[in-house]
Amino acid sequence: MKSNVIGVRFNKCGKLYHFDSGSIEGLEIGDYVIVNTSRGAQIGELVVFVTDEEEAKREKWKQIERKANPLDLAQKQS
Repeated sequence: MKSNVIGVRFNKCGKLYHFDSGSIEGLEIGDYVIVNTSRGAQIGELVVFVTDEEEAKREKWKQIERKANPLDLAQKQS
């Protein structure tokens, strides 16, 4: 069973940040998601589903907003 907590990277070799994917279904490794950060809305790549043991280390994670759409991906490239 996949965890609701996911690891997201904003840069190819950047730090891994954890978020709650909530009720958003169909997410897979390599998908891009939109999240709210201290810098505003950001697009990041889902790189890992966190294991239950790791998930228990923290009670509340920020939720992702949604899966990125083609317009979001085009804006990321420019």
